[in-house]
Amino acid sequence: MSDRPKCPLRESDLSFIVDIEEDTGEVTIIVNCEFCGEYAGFMMNTHMTQKDFDVYKDVVLKKPRLWLVEITQEE
Repeated sequence: MSDRPKCPLRESDLSFIVDIEEDTGEVTIIVNCEFCGEYAGFMMNTHMTQKDFDVYKDVVLKKPRLWLVEITQEE
């Protein structure tokens, strides 16, 4: 089993919360520390919707497809 990424402030495990943007339907991944409450983290927008994921429902990929993500700082 591998180690999880750590909070830069408290060295506790970071949380990765998968969510869907209400306006666009795009899947986002919010990275923060739920333990210390001080590290706000950031959000990664995958620019993929459920429809994009459904394209691969019957396909087993030999290797992962590369997707560009946008990382934004939460305020």
